[in-house]
Amino acid sequence: MSGMKSYQNYIFDLYGTLVDIHTDEECKELWETICQAYAERGVSYTPAEMQKAYKRLLKQEADKLPYEFPEPDVLNVFQQIAVEKGGQITRQQAVEIADLFRTTSREYIRLYEGAADLLKTLKQQGKKVYLLSNAQAAFTGPELKKLGIDQFFDQIFLSSDHQCKKPDIHFYQKLLDTCGLDVRESIMVGNDAIADIAGAQKAGLDTFYFHSNLSPELEKTASVSSTWKVMDGDFEKMASMLCHRAAVR
Repeated sequence: MSGMKSYQNYIFDLYGTLVDIHTDEECKELWETICQAYAERGVSYTPAEMQKAYKRLLKQEADKLPYEFPEPDVLNVFQQIAVEKGGQITRQQAVEIADLFRTTSREYIRLYEGAADLLKTLKQQGKKVYLLSNAQAAFTGPELKKLGIDQFFDQIFLSSDHQCKKPDIHFYQKLLDTCGLDVRESIMVGNDAIADIAGAQKAGLDTFYFHSNLSPELEKTASVSSTWKVMDGDFEKMASMLCHRAAVR
């Protein structure tokens, strides 16, 4: 064991790092439910039409953005879906549909055991804790409240609010600049070797890779180049390393 560098700022990914989740956006029930929601607002689609329109408009919105890794706001998509059929929905109605979309497509969501304690301990140690997640604010905002961890973050950065996502260096830089963070005192913690680790390294950050059940598959010969890492999905081990500043290089 060697002493782990002491950091002042801990930047966390969300899904697959602190939170275990499973969603299915291909299920028939989802698109039938969303069609019904639009029908109640005077907009008529078949489920197949709705699914195609959603995917096409999501890509169309992404193509408008000036980033290598763009992230459109899904609320704009839900409003455009109505416009394409000659209808119109308000922003609040789009929020309601987004909530229905997420709750219908979500099979489960739960914190990894020890996640809340980890965040709480870091705060008690006087550390700054940030969230940097590739996520739709309309989906993730309510989930953070549901899980009860929104209170632990000094600031929350969700990609749909900033029009770009990890591994885009612009997303990292927005957090670093907005919060005035010194990269030498900051570490990125995530479960994705490209989005979380490679992206953070480009921004000059030290990294902690956590290989969880939601991590993208690695090539058999691939080795994750991270300052620190836990490869066996043991959250308690990661939490101990972060909180007690001890790790195996």
